[in-house]
Amino acid sequence: MTNGSDSPSASALKGRLFPAGLPECKWVDFEADGFDGPVTGIIYRKGSVMPGMPLGGLGTGFISLGTDGTLDYVSTIFNEYDARWTASQAAAGPISAVGEMVHVQREHVPTRRLPFLGLSVNGETRILALRSIRGIKAANDIEYWGHYPVADLQYETDLPVSAGLRVWSNFFPGDAVASNTPAATFEVRLVNDSDEAQSGTLAFSFEGPRELDIGIPANISETIFERQPVTDSISGVTVVAEREGIELGYALAVAGDHRVRLGAGLGASAIKWNNIPTELPAAEAEEPGASIAVDFELAAGEAKTVRFVLAWYAPVWRSWYGTQERFARRLAQPEVGPAIHWEHMPERRYVNLYQSRFSSALDIARHIANEHDSLLSRIIAWQQVVYDEDRLPGWLRDSLVNIFHIFAQQSFWIRSTDQDHRWGSEGFFTVNESLLSCPQQSCLANNAAGNWPLDMFFPELARNNLREFKYLQKPWGLVPSTLGPGAEPDMAWYEQQTSFDGQIYVHLINRIWDVTGDDGILEEFYGSIKAQTNFLKLVDQDGDGLVDVWGNSQYYDAWPTMSGAAIHIAGYWLATLRVVERMAEKMGDQTFAEDCRTWYERGSKSMEEKLWNEPAGSYLLFHNTSNGERSDTVLSDQLVGQWLAQMHSLPNIFADSRVDRVLETIWGLNVASTPYGVRTGLHPDGATDRSGYYSSLMVPSYSSLVPAMLMINSGDEERGVELMHRVWRHLVIDLPMAWDMPVMLRADGEHAWGLEYFHNTMLWVLPIAILGQDLASFAAAGGMIDRVVRAAREC
Repeated sequence: MTNGSDSPSASALKGRLFPAGLPECKWVDFEADGFDGPVTGIIYRKGSVMPGMPLGGLGTGFISLGTDGTLDYVSTIFNEYDARWTASQAAAGPISAVGEMVHVQREHVPTRRLPFLGLSVNGETRILALRSIRGIKAANDIEYWGHYPVADLQYETDLPVSAGLRVWSNFFPGDAVASNTPAATFEVRLVNDSDEAQSGTLAFSFEGPRELDIGIPANISETIFERQPVTDSISGVTVVAEREGIELGYALAVAGDHRVRLGAGLGASAIKWNNIPTELPAAEAEEPGASIAVDFELAAGEAKTVRFVLAWYAPVWRSWYGTQERFARRLAQPEVGPAIHWEHMPERRYVNLYQSRFSSALDIARHIANEHDSLLSRIIAWQQVVYDEDRLPGWLRDSLVNIFHIFAQQSFWIRSTDQDHRWGSEGFFTVNESLLSCPQQSCLANNAAGNWPLDMFFPELARNNLREFKYLQKPWGLVPSTLGPGAEPDMAWYEQQTSFDGQIYVHLINRIWDVTGDDGILEEFYGSIKAQTNFLKLVDQDGDGLVDVWGNSQYYDAWPTMSGAAIHIAGYWLATLRVVERMAEKMGDQTFAEDCRTWYERGSKSMEEKLWNEPAGSYLLFHNTSNGERSDTVLSDQLVGQWLAQMHSLPNIFADSRVDRVLETIWGLNVASTPYGVRTGLHPDGATDRSGYYSSLMVPSYSSLVPAMLMINSGDEERGVELMHRVWRHLVIDLPMAWDMPVMLRADGEHAWGLEYFHNTMLWVLPIAILGQDLASFAAAGGMIDRVVRAAREC
């Protein structure tokens, strides 16, 4: 198999985190500090990718580390998750109508990129960033390799002491609790490259919570920040404030035996940075920032590591609508999102689950400092398992590691302030669709794509989330479409995509049953599954055995012309019936199993009669026989039901001859029409279908992965892998949006819609096809999931 990466000759690291002189902006194999074998990654230079990798874990909030060596201080670590959304929407323009979101580009998203590291040697000071600040020299360049949750940076300066940085947060596939730790560790590697002893100062500056970060509509200067020095197992400072009953704070400290000095944040002040060898600015009561300086001496050729720990703590956060109401009024909009009457909306507060394990930011910082060696070793170990899987191309191994970053950007793990709430002490876990582009909690249509690695590596969290859908299920079987708008987790609404929502609910349960082999999951959810399946049968209005669609009631929810039988929903439904039939047989419910078989046979016959389009070598997009409306658009993921059956080792949905014919049509039409991936839908003559927003675009997740994996499963591995290589290369190298995943691209390859989107974590299904497995074998003892999880736990 083509590796998809270049392999340079091995070279000594010579105190570096990775070799010097690696090619820029391409996948390359190399040796890296701490790894037993080669890794595959992309080296970025000149600050070419913004935003950079997020620092944070599961439900902790995040802050982005730019490839230019800055921290983006408009972050979510202090809990106002909607602040970035509010500001980005305001910059992009008013919301056009209820439920319609404006197109947010990266330039609309607020940012306050500031340097956080400075190095002074013999009185010469450099900020270790590429940002230009008049009056002080910056680094000449930065080599940046991100492999979430780790980022390695090598700084190029004109100083005799060279510096590298390894920064990381807790993220361990299979260990949800340890991944719920709000902190980042910054290990600075200093090497004296000269033949003489050198002395100097290394300084770290953190700006703390800004007004936009906390989202409270008052001047930040009105807040009093209490500061306490720390001089026990770590040396540093804690900074804590309380606003409107909300506590927020952080600890900035150095682990180990170092001489340290403390002060206020250094910001973008050249004077303050230049003075770090002798003094740090005094901190006033209203000052949220802090700095810490470490003085050092290095003999000729000597190396030293200085380990900074940044831990944040904001246990209470307010619901999305608290701030959203103010935003709506500012834009003179009566409603935003679902039909909510703002004047009737009370503020709702929740508690981050990490509060149950940590009492303060200092508590977290001490934990990280005491356990840093084992924590980092566990991260390196699980990543090494991925890098060692040489049956996968190098570009995919790198991308599988990095795609986990979306959980840092979009996940919440909370509990209610009501001690008697149904969530209990284990809390509630949810992932947002996209806080920047289309914020809503646990939207089933998005979980269909994005939940795959959650189901694989954190099935207990996936089960936790599904219990909420079960609790909110209507007596007639209907489950919610979405659990809440914005970042609100407890305001469910229904009937958003009625033909699809209940199906994915069934499939999500089936996934974690497959992954764990735990029949207790089926016993817990079987009654709910049966009720939902019976409800879906009612959505078959013409009695043809297929779930009907009308307009946007399916997962292409901006394609209003669809009606009747639609191929993607029809195939999905047949796969759903196969899944439920297997569940019923396992539960000894032979009557319901037979009922599913009867529906399947009727639906399969109807699908072939109503939707097969012989001249095009494709299925019709939809066909409503009651009024004759139909579309011959060739949909790229029209065979999604076949792929789902293969994932779960169920009987095929489509005949092999149909599959082969359709895949050839898609390759010659949808793939051939763009060099960047696969077009979602085109007419057989190559004309663009202009009846829906999606039709002219490319979707990197399901619309691309489904045909690619079907090609692989049909024996055409070369074309299937090449298709996804083409898609991912464009995303992370050409655009580049490695840590800013879009949901859709235009046919010309430009960004069409969505930032920091949940969908693309679906990439984790591609190895299953390449390895010739199904989901159960991929998760079985000795399978890739099992090996990654064991490595993340054993060190």
